Amino acid sequence: MGNNPERARSSLKALKDAGLSVLVISVDAFHVEYVPIESVRGAIIAAANSGLFYCVTMDVIDFLDGDNPYDRQTRSILEQLGDLPFAVIPSKLNLLGRAADLLTDFFPASEAMSNDCRPPYAGSFAAPSGIAIDPLGYVTLCHGIAIGNTKKTAIGEILANYRLEDHPILNAVATKGPLGLLELAGSENMRLRSGYITSCQLCYDVRKHL
Repeated sequence: MGNNPERARSSLKALKDAGLSVLVISVDAFHVEYVPIESVRGAIIAAANSGLFYCVTMDVIDFLDGDNPYDRQTRSILEQLGDLPFAVIPSKLNLLGRAADLLTDFFPASEAMSNDCRPPYAGSFAAPSGIAIDPLGYVTLCHGIAIGNTKKTAIGEILANYRLEDHPILNAVATKGPLGLLELAGSENMRLRSGYITSCQLCYDVRKHL
């Protein structure tokens, strides 16, 4: 969207007219490999002209001034966008999927890990007030756990028909945490790691096994 000013303008207008009130734009060393910085620049400019509240989030390993190759690159990206108006919200990288394997050198594993689990967006798993929609159309309440696909079903219908008790994965996570997934059929033969960096890493491992 950001590399086409007219498309960015019309897309944001349509989203605003549909009820969108906050736009979150992500850019950092991890995103820029797939989303060119000029596309991010265009998205920020369009957001600034749209009247929407918007901000830029940046995932960091330590801090924005961290002394590691990823945070240094993110800092450089921030400098390249420094002429634009936006608020920056840095957040610690949450290790999900392949990141839990590729970046383990930066995060020590722990034998003591919380089994609590909350949705990353807003609300609760039973009554979500925040969702994510990925480029393939999947609607997720938590990273990688879909409740429907907008390319097949209208988003209003997906949300209206969603019930936590009908979703075995989310229900297990919501009621018993990631360890609750181990009680699902097929997970009894799973070999756990000696330590996990986060409960999200455990959850991903169990779901991958299932």
